Amino acid sequence: DNAVQYYVTEFQRMQETLPGDFLADSRTNAMEQFRNAGFPTQRMENWKYTDIKPITRKNFTIPDKGSVQINTDLLSGARIGEIECHELVFINGIFSPQLSNIKTLPEAVVIQDLASADESRRALVSRHITRYADPAVNSFAALNTAFMNHGAFIYIPSNTILEVPVNIIYLSGFNDKPAAIY
Repeated sequence: DNAVQYYVTEFQRMQETLPGDFLADSRTNAMEQFRNAGFPTQRMENWKYTDIKPITRKNFTIPDKGSVQINTDLLSGARIGEIECHELVFINGIFSPQLSNIKTLPEAVVIQDLASADESRRALVSRHITRYADPAVNSFAALNTAFMNHGAFIYIPSNTILEVPVNIIYLSGFNDKPAAIY
């Protein structure tokens, strides 16, 4: 299948840009599951009423850091306003530390970009990363897991109170090709 092969090739290209990545095993396993299962079809019970051909007919690209451009008015409109908050901003799926604002956090609370999780937090991320959307059960979960990179990583231990809310802003569409954000 050409659509599946396109994403397998894109995955191989992406792997070269993530040296020493702690999510590499999860990604590789998910891509193998996607390669074997392919996209769902209407012959499958759970997909019999869903035509995904429009998705499989396009080659969606993964935006790179060079495509991270934003209209500041659009960003201002997505902000909560006068409410003090922790804010993670992602433009075309790529975390923007310059546009984000993380206030002082209580001890052991983590609010950060998934791609920048340090050694001490990697075990925590790994325990949860494929637990809720199993790539072995759903081809789209497998595809998303294979290409995951940036994302909001929020950990609040039991019995901990976060005094201000967390606002996560995802703005996308600032490129001239069909793009997928994972």
